[in-house]
Amino acid sequence: MTICGAFVISLLFPTIALAQSHELLVDMHSVSYRLKIYDDGNVGYFDYHGGRVPVVTRKTLDAEHVKQLTDAFDQADFFSLKDIYNSSQTILANGTAIGYFSGRPTTKLRFVHEGKDKTVRYSVQPPPLQELHNQVRAIVGIEFELRDYPKK
Repeated sequence: MTICGAFVISLLFPTIALAQSHELLVDMHSVSYRLKIYDDGNVGYFDYHGGRVPVVTRKTLDAEHVKQLTDAFDQADFFSLKDIYNSSQTILANGTAIGYFSGRPTTKLRFVHEGKDKTVRYSVQPPPLQELHNQVRAIVGIEFELRDYPKK
């Protein structure tokens, strides 16, 4: 493959270019963003809010921040969380129930560490998962939007 071809592939498939030979640690994504963190501290954040071509942010975390991430997942007891957290609500029109909405999971969080691999899918965040999201955001230092759709 030519250098030009490799450059085009890295633009079209940024996760491939970022991954190379490192082990995945955290993979968090929804319809509007994707955050990948590798065990060597490489971070790729892909923001899809602007349309079909994502805005890509890359950075590297130091070993202390990677340790903080793994500690945050341990503190949340991530491997004991349920695999799916769904929301459900009654759809109202002028105060009258006209249907029922069962929210399918819209966000996925995967953590791979010490031979364990767990993925949690959710449309609502229980308190431990919400706190974990806040910690990941603070440690990584990338502002990404966690959409909390208003309930009507």
